Amino acid sequence: MKTIVLICILLAVCASTSLSSDFTNRFEKLTTLDGLVLLKAKPLRVEQDSLVVFMHSTGIAQVNIAALPDDVRTALGFPTREELIERTQAQDRAKREADASLREAEESLKDVYHLYGKIVQVKDPSEGILIKGVVLPEVQFLSEITDDTGLHRSHVGEKRVELARDRAMREIAEIAESTKHNGLYYVAGRWDGVVDGDVWHGRVYEAGIRQYITVSGATRTVRRFAATSELASQLRHSEQPTNDVPANDVSP
Repeated sequence: MKTIVLICILLAVCASTSLSSDFTNRFEKLTTLDGLVLLKAKPLRVEQDSLVVFMHSTGIAQVNIAALPDDVRTALGFPTREELIERTQAQDRAKREADASLREAEESLKDVYHLYGKIVQVKDPSEGILIKGVVLPEVQFLSEITDDTGLHRSHVGEKRVELARDRAMREIAEIAESTKHNGLYYVAGRWDGVVDGDVWHGRVYEAGIRQYITVSGATRTVRRFAATSELASQLRHSEQPTNDVPANDVSP
């Protein structure tokens, strides 16, 4: 049924865009696929994008393009049933490939986030920093690209991820400024040249949790991210979270 519907749609498109200039064909006897017989049939025009109007020996008849035999379709400049089936199958393949590419793009972003916030503590430039701010999954922006810009599903993969990243870079600062739900996050990696109070924004990768001890002796647990996917993978596969030495209490 799905194939039949698609063939009918393709026929309508072809009728509206591919009318043969040679509509002077005359068919002494035209038998449609549904059994209608027209004698001395001459095509006049196409109506409603799918009906061919024929003048014949006893009057006027409208025939759906889907009911025309292949030789008549060819004579009138329409694709044959076999050509339509091949075109439909090609479209089905393209859609499956696009869907697979989209799933691959989503999978590649499942642990990727955008973080915007203020550095509240540089624990060790060679180890990591604590940031108070907003973190959002990049895949969220991937879906918004489809909804908001009408980007075709076949435009996926690297280009789609690039658009998602660019959109996140533009919007997360505004989101951070408008929300009161700023959280505290640990970001592992090398942080040479940064100091407390710096505003930082960039891509980070989910890496489990991090525990630290405040100056009051309380143990706090925060989400841990990493500056690179490779480091995040290493940290996620480590069995135990790291406990830090006493630090300033910068909990939200």
